[in-house]
Amino acid sequence: DHSARTERLVREVMHVDDTTWPLAAMQVKEMSDRLGDAGVRLWLGSIWGMAVSAAGMAVIPMVFHLDTALAINEHCVTAEVPLTKDLETALEVGAWTWNWMEPPLGTISFVLLCLQWTKSQRGTRDGPITWLRKRRQEQQLFANYPHYSRFILCHWLDSPVSRSCFHLISRPLPAASMPCGCVARLRASGGYALFGDSAWITAWR
Repeated sequence: DHSARTERLVREVMHVDDTTWPLAAMQVKEMSDRLGDAGVRLWLGSIWGMAVSAAGMAVIPMVFHLDTALAINEHCVTAEVPLTKDLETALEVGAWTWNWMEPPLGTISFVLLCLQWTKSQRGTRDGPITWLRKRRQEQQLFANYPHYSRFILCHWLDSPVSRSCFHLISRPLPAASMPCGCVARLRASGGYALFGDSAWITAWR
């Protein structure tokens, strides 16, 4: 359970740094942020996806539109232009442009196939790419936080949501809506708690 692993890491920070629970929780949040901000990665992924989609749509006129094909040929290819009677339809234009459009399109298709395979491998917990990524993250954590238990850090890092687990809620949370036992726990810890499938820092006033 990720919340239990996060709680144990918070307790480790409290023990080593001799600090309170809220400050230790913020320290663990900083660890999570150092491993990469999920929102930034999501935004960059969206931008990348839109750019690839726009590039894919731009390829269509480059292959089948005569004026676009002639401009591309003039500035980038300088191939021999067929007779006008052989460029009367879009398919005839495509038959001509395919001679020099096939290599880049084929290469791009292969690159996208490799990227898709790489992305699928990232979801494999025991795959080589996942193993290398986790080793890199472990080294980063050990270098930034050498005074904490490596076993606890590794155990926390191995949980599936360790890099996007913290959400700060500043609004008051009614005691009646809390799970059983959380009210006493909140009061004992100074108004903060971890609960649920992921780690939540919840301010209680």
